[in-house]
Amino acid sequence: MSQVTTLLKVMPNDDTVDTDELLEEIESEVDVKDSDTEAVAFGIEALKILVSVSDEDGTEEVEETITEVEGVNTVEVESVNRE
Repeated sequence: MSQVTTLLKVMPNDDTVDTDELLEEIESEVDVKDSDTEAVAFGIEALKILVSVSDEDGTEEVEETITEVEGVNTVEVESVNRE
């Protein structure tokens, strides 16, 4: 079973969501390898997070877990690479 490294783009609900607090909450639910922010528009910053998941399990469970965090609007897979 191999691992895949997945880059996810997490969009907050609006510009009032503190991305540092949002990241802390996500890290309490998911094993985040690395993270960064990206300015989107109108003061909204997206979180870019790197996670490692099993190739067999895929990213669906991680995406669902992150989507359930308060303040998260959407989660998009930006890239997937084998380790």
